[in-house]
Amino acid sequence: MNAAEKTIRELIDRYGSIALPDFMELALYHPADGYYEKERSIGKAGDFYTSVSVGPVFGALLAWWIGSQPDTGSASDPIALVETGAHDGTLAFDIMTQMEAEFSRPFHYHIIEPSAKRQERQNQRLAAWSGRVTWHKRLSDLPIVNGVIFSNELLDAFPCHRLVWHKETKRWMESMIGLKKDKFSWKLQETHISVEGISPSSLKELEPLLPDGYVIETSPLAARWWQEASAHLGKGIMMTFDYGFSGLEQFIPERTKGTLRGYSSHQTTDPLQDPGEQDMTYHVQFDALREAGEKSGLATVFFDTQEKFLMNFVLGNPGFGGYLNGNPGRLRQLMTLCSPSHLGRFRCLVQKRL
Repeated sequence: MNAAEKTIRELIDRYGSIALPDFMELALYHPADGYYEKERSIGKAGDFYTSVSVGPVFGALLAWWIGSQPDTGSASDPIALVETGAHDGTLAFDIMTQMEAEFSRPFHYHIIEPSAKRQERQNQRLAAWSGRVTWHKRLSDLPIVNGVIFSNELLDAFPCHRLVWHKETKRWMESMIGLKKDKFSWKLQETHISVEGISPSSLKELEPLLPDGYVIETSPLAARWWQEASAHLGKGIMMTFDYGFSGLEQFIPERTKGTLRGYSSHQTTDPLQDPGEQDMTYHVQFDALREAGEKSGLATVFFDTQEKFLMNFVLGNPGFGGYLNGNPGRLRQLMTLCSPSHLGRFRCLVQKRL
């Protein structure tokens, strides 16, 4: 039993049950044994693939896209590139490599990283840009910047609540986590978590049609983070890539048990087993993010699949086409990134402050 699981069990012994956000916080971010605190491979040798693990084309394309944006402050001032969820620094490495090779405008890279262990790994990976990268332990430490604040597969790892529809009483209950025969198990209880903002107002009309036990996940923390991050953007862009929902997409028969999953060696697992030893993830509610940004004065300029975002840019920018042409490896990476049955189905949200 690792330190993360030990702490979880102690809390359940003390309180009888704990909320899913508390379980996820410890399982993923426990300072000694949280899943993301350990040095892990991503890709074929790890538990899952990301756009970054496919190869450097994703970072190169983001660099070209950022370099083409006119609304990121004065062209004579360094553009701020702010990444949250930088993992081992590979995406930062790929972006800065391409920015340096293709664009004359100076830049400064900021990484929001609360973990000292991950910050050290990133520092080693980005040693070539010493002096051009600044780490911030908290988002609140970031100054007002002109540039781009972005993330890739970050928000799906924010702790979420798991809500269950109780048809008889016509209300949502919350799945807490307790112990049954010494194993972690779900326990329903009353909840203060609101379903407002999860999807359009027509949710109220849908509720009577939902089967008993229908499950949804919601992360007020992710929406608050998006709104807080936007407050640090002077002029420029907020963008994120992740898998998730828009509108009423989560309310379909195939998803009666929600989207919360554990991942280990590319296989889905019980998310409550082996805390600290496997990934935990769920589908992001993009409507909540859009609303949070728009309340903060941002305009939504793109929301669609990763496939459309990448292909729209490639087809409209011959210069980047030259980067791909004659290089079969780069073309294969692009096709993987755009595959509608794989990474291409991820969503991309872009909001801008003019």
